Amino acid sequence: MVSSVRTLLWSNIVLIILQGSIAQWYGATTSQPTISPGTSPLDCNFLYGYCSWSSTLTTYRWQRQRGTTPSTGTGPSTDHSGTGYYIYTEATGVSSGQTARLQSPYITKTSPQCLSFWYHMYGASMGSMTVKLSSTTLWRLSGNQGNYWQQARVTLTNPFNKKVVFEGVRGSDYKSDMAIDDIRMTNGSCHSPQVNTVCTFEPGTCGFRNDYSATFTWTRKRGSTTSTGTGPVSDRTYGNSTGYYMYIETSSPRSSGHTARLVSPLFSKPVGATLCLQWWYHMYGATIGTLNVYVKDSGSTYKRRIWTLSGNQGNFWKRANANITTRYSYTTSYQIIFEGIRGTSYTGDIAIDDITIFNSSCNATSGWYTICTRSCSVQSNLYITDTYGTYQNWPL
Repeated sequence: MVSSVRTLLWSNIVLIILQGSIAQWYGATTSQPTISPGTSPLDCNFLYGYCSWSSTLTTYRWQRQRGTTPSTGTGPSTDHSGTGYYIYTEATGVSSGQTARLQSPYITKTSPQCLSFWYHMYGASMGSMTVKLSSTTLWRLSGNQGNYWQQARVTLTNPFNKKVVFEGVRGSDYKSDMAIDDIRMTNGSCHSPQVNTVCTFEPGTCGFRNDYSATFTWTRKRGSTTSTGTGPVSDRTYGNSTGYYMYIETSSPRSSGHTARLVSPLFSKPVGATLCLQWWYHMYGATIGTLNVYVKDSGSTYKRRIWTLSGNQGNFWKRANANITTRYSYTTSYQIIFEGIRGTSYTGDIAIDDITIFNSSCNATSGWYTICTRSCSVQSNLYITDTYGTYQNWPL
């Protein structure tokens, strides 16, 4: 144990000399790493320290935390596991645009590696997070991503003798605490399932059509909806007023319980296959009703509900997913139906955007689809899948 400590100390001294300042970095020697024999030196859950990672020693830096961050309306309430530690940037008391850096040791692998990590970027004035391999940017995300942990994966194509760097840039005010947890590096490129982007609603409705047997219709829109206190201010694709989304307008003459249904074109699938439907939704308003998602077998009038959610979910876009399975295993074509049900008043606008279908089940590679796997009490009602005995039957 003594020799391993000396090795860490010597490694950190070399790092300090390379950076040119004895006070510039800290982390690698503050405690013993959590690395098990045979795992990557980059693997870390921050339970006992920073492992082999080092953070800038400045006011704005990556620091370990357990439980909530000091500020309200930003940051996670627990680590990704629900019981341990994570690292985060505290945005209070620092100015906009400051950067905190977390860097790995030099990577000794010569073949491609898959870097995975969980991130939490919740706050109305969230800044940006970037992942670099030395000076090359591999991944970047900006803005409020919702109050839950999400997973990202990045392929390190030529990692030998390079460092991974996480950069957190502070947003416009204190509601900009961002966090990282459960970093892991494995051999080989990150393998994502085959993706079919169905519709972003930028060029049009992509073959989606309204079911005119319903009470009212979905509308393609950009910018804010017409009512205050409900609906998005921008689309999810571009995050500005130029992008389009679909939504239900719940102002008069709409009344409680009125229904709008958006029906997809006919999609094909292999016999017996289970696919994964992913989309983004916005359900903000004091009187939000319900969003249902159905699958309809080709040639049948029966629709099976695969997902449902009701009530105010906050003023931001959230991601959801559900497995696509047809009633009969031999079915090779199907349709997706998004049903919006109006709540008790006009503050009930519901929107959807960026619909995607993956050619494998949502459970096959959970990191690619799942909003969160632990500490998900706020989102626990997202995954409501009815049994095969629960069908709706209305004509299209």
